[in-house]
Amino acid sequence: MGDGPLKGVRIVDMTRHVAGPFCTMILGDMGADVIKVEPPGKGSPERAATPTYRGMSTYFMGSNRSKKSVVLNMKTPEGVSILKKLSETADVFVENLRPGVCDRLGVGYKDISAVNGRIVYCSISGYGHDGPSSRRPSYDLVAQALSGLLSLYSDGRAPPMAPLGLADLTTAMVATQAILAALLAREKQHVGQFVEVSLLESAAFLLQYMAMPVLQGMDTNFDHLTRARQVGFMGIYSDMSNRFFVIEAPDDGVFQRAAAIPELKEIVTSPKFSTRPARASNWQELHQVLQGVLSQKPREYWIRELEKVDVPCAAVKTVAEAFQDPQLIYRGGIVELQDEVTGKLKMLNLPMKFSETAARVTKRPPLLGEQTDEILGALGYTKDELLALRGKGVIS
Repeated sequence: MGDGPLKGVRIVDMTRHVAGPFCTMILGDMGADVIKVEPPGKGSPERAATPTYRGMSTYFMGSNRSKKSVVLNMKTPEGVSILKKLSETADVFVENLRPGVCDRLGVGYKDISAVNGRIVYCSISGYGHDGPSSRRPSYDLVAQALSGLLSLYSDGRAPPMAPLGLADLTTAMVATQAILAALLAREKQHVGQFVEVSLLESAAFLLQYMAMPVLQGMDTNFDHLTRARQVGFMGIYSDMSNRFFVIEAPDDGVFQRAAAIPELKEIVTSPKFSTRPARASNWQELHQVLQGVLSQKPREYWIRELEKVDVPCAAVKTVAEAFQDPQLIYRGGIVELQDEVTGKLKMLNLPMKFSETAARVTKRPPLLGEQTDEILGALGYTKDELLALRGKGVIS
């Protein structure tokens, strides 16, 4: 069939920054017709981020492909009217403005559901629509800090570092799941509905296995080696040239396979380390002993030997090195588009595969307002009406 599992689904996208746009991009990659509504002037804030490639922000590119761009001035009655008209035939409406803003604009859930009772309206926010913090502003790093996630990036002696927007990206994934679930519920139960997702709750949701002992009132002294303490032969090690690699052997069966490597046999078979409870009790010593042995040879040697005995391991690659991985390339993890605006453009592909409704990345990120006339024309606006709206600053 092709064209993606969401072919025929229309999405009105009033999102900005990362969490919202990344969510709607995934839906667009799956075949949905995503209409990104942007303010006049500079458009969504992510368009202004650096660096740029052929005049377009790579930050914007990373979460806004597979969309069409419409410029609407939502501070005008005409802009609100056009958005409602767009929503009449939409399946999903997504926004990530601060709670209360869309209501004041006249495009909150009550307003949009009044013109389309079957719509799935998803609101992404920092804290949710109720509670003592609901009206506070929030971004990724704030959510990581409040959720406890950020504290896990440090051993307590140095400030935590968070190079990846885990709260934003996780929230995008959670919102995508919620929207798909709501669309299924609409088909099965014949109801449209309001769906909420917050950065704080999504970030906290990542802490599942760490949350369990804490919630039971048990040990809360987590540090950067917590997982090594729990499973033993699992961690990040350095070789003779101080290059990093990881080994992950979470159970006795995998751990014991490493005994076939001569340099590791004595460690693996030692009563101090041979069982999971023993490794948990002696995790610090195990890590130190392993590091002492592993630092004597290059990581290529250790990876080769560990792979021979089927112990999971890998070099710690740079981002550039990771995108040269033969498995990632073979699976189509990198796609290349040829476009008159950006020229050759390489992008990460969707990580899921569909046997019958193949999803393909075919659209580059749109220029600001690139499809305004196309979309409004399809709604019935004439060329003269579009000219008048442009003259009044409603569209551009």
